[in-house]
Amino acid sequence: MTEKNYGLYGKMSLDEAEDIPLRKGIIRFPSTPEEPPNLIASRCKLCGDISFPPKILCGKCESDDMEEYFLNNRATVYTYTVIYQGGLPGVDVPYALVIVKFADDDELLVAGQMTGIDPEDVKIGMEVETVIDSVRLGLMGLLSGRIRNVLGYKFRPVKKG
Repeated sequence: MTEKNYGLYGKMSLDEAEDIPLRKGIIRFPSTPEEPPNLIASRCKLCGDISFPPKILCGKCESDDMEEYFLNNRATVYTYTVIYQGGLPGVDVPYALVIVKFADDDELLVAGQMTGIDPEDVKIGMEVETVIDSVRLGLMGLLSGRIRNVLGYKFRPVKKG
């Protein structure tokens, strides 16, 4: 049994946590273990602009002729910062918050938490891939002691070789 201490909330078991998405409609969950996840963006059919999270109107030309678009799973770290203090239960510090650039669109920048690396080892220009991971834990009710494992996207370094 995996237990973790959540301060005022006490110890809770992650094994019994219910998995829920942070926000519906922003992640395409893989249908097989080999398939990578993708962030779901929107692309304007008129001018080709890509937006994440998805929008109903194009930010460039204001067209409402938008389509769903799956971003490439790989990106490059554009910039980052290391967070040393936090207050959300279930989010360990320090961690790196990165802004990545996808090859899909030169102007598209997406922020997310880095995982799978010491925050001090993150570098600008590092190639990363999108992964699905627990972004935080949410309580279903203080009295029940049950928690939700909130799933979202993070970025991790691409393994070389």
